[in-house]
Amino acid sequence: MGGKGGITIGRNVVLSKFVTIETAGLDLAEGPPYNHHIAKPIFIEDGVWIGTNSSVLSGITIGKNSIIGAGVVVTKDIPANSIIVGLGNRNLK
Repeated sequence: MGGKGGITIGRNVVLSKFVTIETAGLDLAEGPPYNHHIAKPIFIEDGVWIGTNSSVLSGITIGKNSIIGAGVVVTKDIPANSIIVGLGNRNLK
């Protein structure tokens, strides 16, 4: 868990095994050497369940009562009451 940008985790949140939450990444626009980090906060709202081996990237909000399937890399905000699976953050609801 990298919290340089701040992480807010709501109530009744389940983080399964090997979940990665990373608030910072490299600024690729600056060019080599890539040593400048950009940090953005992550918000995980109440009742969220994040499956095994999933990753949540910087600047993301996961809405209330959402489920993130195993192995998902969350690259965009997730609305409340969503079920997210596979590549591209496909919403089953």
